[in-house]
Amino acid sequence: MYKIIDEDANYYFNDESKLHREDGPALEHISGVHEWWLNGRQYSEDEWKEIKKSLICNHPALSLQVVGYNKIGCYKCGRIVG
Repeated sequence: MYKIIDEDANYYFNDESKLHREDGPALEHISGVHEWWLNGRQYSEDEWKEIKKSLICNHPALSLQVVGYNKIGCYKCGRIVG
């Protein structure tokens, strides 16, 4: 996980260089606009909160992958949410 700071925004990426942040928005624009991303896929703030809340497995969000339209799953345990 790494962070890039430029004059317009802060960006958070996972090890695959995809926008990703488990503890807040992955893009924080200086205008005050925030964007929530997990493993390169953008979600509304409410969707992001639901995904985070509904994950029952103990694996980090980095183990998540998109498995279908509006569905995300953990490749370590197979749990699918959405």
